[in-house]
Amino acid sequence: ISGGFGNKSHPTQALIDISTLDSFDKLNGTSVPVTYIGDIKHSRVFESGRQLLNMLGYKVGVFTNKNLLPEDKSNIEIYESWEEVFENTNALELLRVQKERIQENENIDFEDYIKNYQLTTKVLKKSRDDLIVLHPMPINVGTEISEDAIKDSKIKYLDQLSYAIPSRIAAFKYVIGEL
Repeated sequence: ISGGFGNKSHPTQALIDISTLDSFDKLNGTSVPVTYIGDIKHSRVFESGRQLLNMLGYKVGVFTNKNLLPEDKSNIEIYESWEEVFENTNALELLRVQKERIQENENIDFEDYIKNYQLTTKVLKKSRDDLIVLHPMPINVGTEISEDAIKDSKIKYLDQLSYAIPSRIAAFKYVIGEL
């Protein structure tokens, strides 16, 4: 229930993320409420988030290195720049680059990844004031986010954490037929 399996699902994280987006009123006003940035190809958080958001009638955005895009590109918007991301979404969800799941033949240039996809203070300054940034944790400071950016007030992983236990309780109650 809690962690899903492999790189296919993490249903309670999707509940946590949707609850957080809703608490900040980010599900209103756009057809793409959140853009995932990072290792989308190997992410169970992305797969469950995409499935739940699609069930709710939303598309999701993705912004990453072409080698980290998912095989199934249905019901997603692929963005090519930070500017495009900020024009089309209400929130970001940073995903950990999962080096342990990346195969040798996937050819990921991590220096290029950091240069182009790492969230930095400089990048955040280009975003709207009401943008929020989520992260399912653990956070690789220095890879998906810079050390200075992790302290920005737009980073909401602690708010996100507040939904962890209630979401898992709800999932458990649903499974045993109490909800």
